[in-house]
Amino acid sequence: MVLDNITLPAGAYTTMEVNFNFLISELTPKRKFTYHVVLKDSSTDSIIGGETYVIHKQPRPSFDAMAGNNETIDKNQSVTLYADPINENAVYNWYDPDGNLIFTGLDPTVSPMITTTYKLEVITETDGFKDYDIVTVNVNPYQIESMIPNPASSEVTISYDVTGATSAYIMLVNQTTSNSDNYILDINETSVTIDVSTYPAGLYSVVLVVNGEIQSSKNLSVNH
Repeated sequence: MVLDNITLPAGAYTTMEVNFNFLISELTPKRKFTYHVVLKDSSTDSIIGGETYVIHKQPRPSFDAMAGNNETIDKNQSVTLYADPINENAVYNWYDPDGNLIFTGLDPTVSPMITTTYKLEVITETDGFKDYDIVTVNVNPYQIESMIPNPASSEVTISYDVTGATSAYIMLVNQTTSNSDNYILDINETSVTIDVSTYPAGLYSVVLVVNGEIQSSKNLSVNH
């Protein structure tokens, strides 16, 4: 590792904090490690200072970073992720796909607008060993946003989001008989009104199918 282009005025000095972390996944019986930090003059490449670090690593049990199961949410929803705590004091850091630290702790709440993979970093406080895990939050881009009124007696207006879809339709399924009807959606619109006055009273599933796949479902009660 090289840190370049550090410029100091004549007679000035600064400090640098050096830390060493070992990956638990690369744990070996080796106990002694020697590292050299060298300071060079960039114009002449001559060594003008440095420091040597000798690390004596003690035996330790292994551990695994566990970021939990993958999650699935709708757009504009939030979800809380949970890290499994290990059997010792540790720091739990969570990073977004760009490597930015977004949370320190066991349970961040995230609200991604698209499917996103997060990285969990677990660093032990006693000796700095670390391990990583990832978890993906899958974001359903298509959804039924609302149904008004519900219960319905004559008509129901279903608001939906199918932005970017090539085809979409609503399935209205009687939960008692399993009879169903399909209503083709205009993908350039955001709502459709369905006449339910001739439907038998009961509970129905309103299913949103986008690009041939079921994406969202809600219950609708029909009363007369």
